[in-house]
Amino acid sequence: MKIINKEVLSDRFLKLHMYNVEHNDSMFEREFIDVGGTVCALVHNIHTDKFVFVKQFRPGTANSDIVELPGGWLENDNPVETIHNEIIEEVGYLPDKIEKMFDTYFVPGYSSEHITVFYVRVSKKISEGGGIQTENEYIDIVELSRSDILNLKHNETDAKTLLVLSMANLIKPFYIYNFNRMSNPQKRVGGC
Repeated sequence: MKIINKEVLSDRFLKLHMYNVEHNDSMFEREFIDVGGTVCALVHNIHTDKFVFVKQFRPGTANSDIVELPGGWLENDNPVETIHNEIIEEVGYLPDKIEKMFDTYFVPGYSSEHITVFYVRVSKKISEGGGIQTENEYIDIVELSRSDILNLKHNETDAKTLLVLSMANLIKPFYIYNFNRMSNPQKRVGGC
């Protein structure tokens, strides 16, 4: 694959690009959103043993609010500093300890977003949180117990949150869920 030409289609909040690509003497186009780096965190209040999430409007969800991990755009190419600041801004807690869980590309088929995921322990609330109003962040803080997390509906959150909750063993791991459904076809209910 060889990128022959890059064209900026939109340079607003998200940057939309069009690439002309050559492969085996064939030409085709690919659009993608240039997002860059992002961070998010599974935030655990060690005093209450609850996990701290944000609930906010997301236009891609048919205009509804979803519960998700706090996070944001990577700043100064420093994921740890960025997540530290995002936790304070969004949920109002001062991070006690920040541990990197993993990093990955989020949806590389149409986005350059590279996400770094952290586990953050907190114990001290230092502000109301709720985001930065001048950036049009209108965030509700949601604290869930382990049993509350088990009752969280998949369509009330996003894929990164479900993945992290699964990896942290707070919800049934996907591999167990899929294996049980595939090995026992009578349990299947719609979908694939």
